[in-house]
Amino acid sequence: VLVMGKVTSGKIEDIFNEKTFNTEKEMCNYIEENIEIFCKDTLEINYISHERESYLARGRKFSGNKPHVDFLIKSNNEDYVIVECKNPRYVYRENIGALSQILDYIRIAENNGYKIKEAWICTSRIKRELCEVIDRFKLPINICVLNKKNNAIRKVGE
Repeated sequence: VLVMGKVTSGKIEDIFNEKTFNTEKEMCNYIEENIEIFCKDTLEINYISHERESYLARGRKFSGNKPHVDFLIKSNNEDYVIVECKNPRYVYRENIGALSQILDYIRIAENNGYKIKEAWICTSRIKRELCEVIDRFKLPINICVLNKKNNAIRKVGE
């Protein structure tokens, strides 16, 4: 169930059907400008520090594009939270694609010594199928739906 008062995942598409960010970069800037509040109120974690567009690989060489997550947030001691942002034009396709992207980021981060406490997809628009895939396959991914007017979260196991 997505939480914003008592909103269910069936209703979430109606609330978050308006695109309030022009670009993904604008969305990331919005989060970064409010990172401590975002961590406390939305992710419900302690904020220590963060890296934006973190390569996760700690100096490893990659051919072609280096995989990078939008936010790598240090929360407690050696615990980290990763956040991948999406401001989708094609809501279903881009959000479903983010699942494989963030699972790979968890793998890369953990292979490079990071202790990943949580992983989040932060999207401005959503289709309920994203939640259904996460539930069916018990994926360790939380969802934050964010626009300039509202936000809602859905944590694994809730």
